[in-house]
Amino acid sequence: MKNTYEQLLLHLDGIAVILELADQKVFEFVKNDASIWLQKNDPQQLKSYDLYVHQISHGALILGYSYLEVFMADLAKIIYLKHPKKLPKNKNVTYEDLFKHDNDSNTLLKFIVEREVRSIFSGSMKDVLSHFRSNFQISIDDALGNKICEASLLRNCLVHAGDIVSKELAAANSKFKQGDSIKMSALNVHDYGLSARKIALNIWERGKVKNFWS
Repeated sequence: MKNTYEQLLLHLDGIAVILELADQKVFEFVKNDASIWLQKNDPQQLKSYDLYVHQISHGALILGYSYLEVFMADLAKIIYLKHPKKLPKNKNVTYEDLFKHDNDSNTLLKFIVEREVRSIFSGSMKDVLSHFRSNFQISIDDALGNKICEASLLRNCLVHAGDIVSKELAAANSKFKQGDSIKMSALNVHDYGLSARKIALNIWERGKVKNFWS
């Protein structure tokens, strides 16, 4: 069975395959021979090669970022379950929580950890990295941290803002102008993917040193 890190690499390898679909020859094939897959007579994605590439690239970035976020959340759960004393001291457990889990300490701990991890990842990636640094003593190189925070902001713009650059993304990197339309290439996404692999290895190796996992 693959460990959490190996599973992430498998997923990222799959995204590399997806990005290969952005090739001009694949576009021509889909446009001429396989447009029925889209179940539309005149799909917008096939009106131009550029639009086709942007759609694939945007989808790949959203998926890749999600894989990295899940990887980090899974590691946070592993750490808290193994070292519950690292959990915040200022959080409360209600009587309802106790009764719901039949006073079973193991199931109650899992519930508390799940709740805490959801809380951590409801914030920004910058906050998540800060949590890893302060609570787990796992620090990420600034350049890598900035790259992944940028990917997080990009993901938010693609999912929530109609592919439009937000104020936060423009502030994070001057190459993005607030209000502009985001148009990424497969190469752009591949670059973020390489950063994701580096940050994942960084976290994994530093966690091994602390005996969080083997």
